[in-house]
Amino acid sequence: MFVTKTHDQYRFITQPDYAILVGQLARHWGNEAFDQPTSRHSFIIAAEHHDFGWIGYDLRPHIINDSIERLDGTGPAQEDLTEFYERGVTDVAEIDPYAGLLAAMHAAGLCRQNYGIWTETTSTSADPGFEAFVAELERFQRKLLSKLEATSRYAEQIGERDRDLLATLHEHGVPDDMNNSSQLWKHYLLLEFLDDLSVHLCTNQTLDSRTVGPLVNSTDDSIFSEFEESDPATIRLDPYPFDTAPLSVFVAARTVPTSFDSEADLIKAYYQAERYSVEFIFHR
Repeated sequence: MFVTKTHDQYRFITQPDYAILVGQLARHWGNEAFDQPTSRHSFIIAAEHHDFGWIGYDLRPHIINDSIERLDGTGPAQEDLTEFYERGVTDVAEIDPYAGLLAAMHAAGLCRQNYGIWTETTSTSADPGFEAFVAELERFQRKLLSKLEATSRYAEQIGERDRDLLATLHEHGVPDDMNNSSQLWKHYLLLEFLDDLSVHLCTNQTLDSRTVGPLVNSTDDSIFSEFEESDPATIRLDPYPFDTAPLSVFVAARTVPTSFDSEADLIKAYYQAERYSVEFIFHR
C-alpha cells in the first residue's frame, strides 16, 4: 500500500489500484515516436495485474513497529511478500502466459536491481528467503517461455533471442546489452518504465520533475517528466509517448486523519472514508 502524509491526513492507495493506473497508461502507449508493444493485449494484462498478489494483503492498512506501513519504509514480512508475489504471478499466468512471464520477470527483478535497470538499489537475490523466491520465479519464467514457444499464437514472437536473454539474466542478473533486441526485454523495460512513473505519482503528493527511463524502442533512451503544481496534477513529458494529448488518468485513494489510537481505529477510519479519484493529466 502506498501511503503519503500531509500535516493532518494520510492518503492510502492500494497496490491493485495503482496497477490499474499502470494499465491505463499501457492502453495509451504508442505514437509516431514510440511503438505499441506487440501482443498488446498481453502487455496490458501484465501492466494491470503485475502486482495482483497484493490484493488480499492490501484489504486494510497495517501498523508495524508503531508506524504506518508504507513501501518506502516498513513493509510486509519477507515470507508474506514472497508468498503473495508468487501467488499473484501464477494467477496472471493462468489468464495469459505471456503476461505471466512479464509479471514473473517484474517480481524476480525486484530482488535483482530490476535486472540491471536500477543499479542504485540493493540486490537481495542472495538473501535467505529471497534466494529461493528468485530461483523459483526464474524457473517459472523458463517454463512459461517453453509453453509460449509451443503455442502457435506466440511461435513467431518468441524465439532464440528470448531464450538467450533469460539465460543471461538468470546467470548474471543483467543482459549482455541494455539495448538487447529481444521483444521480451523491450516489453519488460516498458513495464518497468510505467511502473516507475506510476509509483512516483502514487508515493508523492508534491511531484518533482525528473528523468524516467531507460527505454529501448524509442528515439531517445529516457523521458523527462516535468510536473506543474496544480489540481489535478499536470505532467509534461518530453518526448511524449502516448497516443492522445492531453491524457487524463485516475487512481483510487482514501484519506484518513493522522490521529488514531490503534490499528483497529485506523482500519475503522479507513473504511469509513469515501474512495475518491486522484487525477493526473499528461501533456506534450
